[in-house]
Amino acid sequence: MEDQELNKEDAKQAINALNETLKEVIYGEEQFTGNKKILVDIVTDKMLHIFNAAAEKYHSYSIELPMTLEDGAHVPTYAHDSDAAADLYAMEDVEIPAHFMSVPVKTGVHIQLPEGWVAFVLPRSSIGAKTPLRLSNSTGVIDAPYRGEIGVLYDNIGIEPYQIHKGDRIAQMYVMPSYRFKAKVVDTLEDSDRGEKGFGSTGI
Repeated sequence: MEDQELNKEDAKQAINALNETLKEVIYGEEQFTGNKKILVDIVTDKMLHIFNAAAEKYHSYSIELPMTLEDGAHVPTYAHDSDAAADLYAMEDVEIPAHFMSVPVKTGVHIQLPEGWVAFVLPRSSIGAKTPLRLSNSTGVIDAPYRGEIGVLYDNIGIEPYQIHKGDRIAQMYVMPSYRFKAKVVDTLEDSDRGEKGFGSTGI
């Protein structure tokens, strides 16, 4: 799939098209009947089975994520079944001084992502709306080989110290397949309706 620059849906359509072409070619000849026809069905069905198994292994929408917890750490949890990201919890009390930058808050969570997956540490909207805290790096990227603790860095843009308590939900973690790109340098890019307009060109 990667070599042919196909995504999952493109590859599935290509396999289905190949399946139909094989059947048209073989079934169109009278000599290919009976057991030979059964054999063709078995081969093409096996091709689809192998593809689907490979695609689900690397691009599944749900994975089992091995993790270890330090003493006092909380397992990341989804507040609702339909949530895309799981809440991360503070495993200790931390006071973040006013006008202070990059204060680490421990979660005590270590994860083992499958190869080809990535995790993002994202801010919680309620913290942004109701507190003076802001994630120092906006979004944290966790690569698959990383086995260290998932930490959260906070800035306090307020005029008073802010207290984080053990068990507070301090961020959220989102996991997804990690798609890599192969750079293809060209002389020009195709035109589009938007073109080079950016930085608020569509309004506020």
